[in-house]
Amino acid sequence: MTVWPRSVVGKLVFVAACAAIAIGGLEVWFRQHEAEARTRSELREAAAADLGLENVASPVLDRGFAVHSIVLCDRPGTVPEAAVEWRLLSDGSLVQRRSPPLPTVPGRMELQAAAVVLPALELGALDPELRVVLLDLLSSIWIDRPVAVDRLILQGIVGDAADRAALVSWLR
Repeated sequence: MTVWPRSVVGKLVFVAACAAIAIGGLEVWFRQHEAEARTRSELREAAAADLGLENVASPVLDRGFAVHSIVLCDRPGTVPEAAVEWRLLSDGSLVQRRSPPLPTVPGRMELQAAAVVLPALELGALDPELRVVLLDLLSSIWIDRPVAVDRLILQGIVGDAADRAALVSWLR
């Protein structure tokens, strides 16, 4: 005995039932995924609020600006020349502490410096997950390749030229 009906109407009903089951399963999956994303967002906002960050939105990485040099620092607000500042939290979240200035003319804005506050005082002490988040951020800011090592500046972070060169070499 076969499950597949012989009449055209039976086949249409069978296909419609299968489609309804698939759509229902996708709906449940999407709702669960949205709830998990909402929970992660709430946790990130709570962590940022505990740190006293003003802007807890995810960083806008739309490549509407280009940055000449990026300063990796140990404390927020220590790079006054930075037009944009992000903070990499120890859980792998990246929050924007200072937003880029609004553009005055069409096209890409050229910014002199940006800052990234790291949760570790040594560049080599970053967890692999944190390095991936940092590399994603650097890759989205620096579009041109290869990137000169002197464009990555350490301020309050322990690391030598080899550490910086290794980090820049991993940009995708």
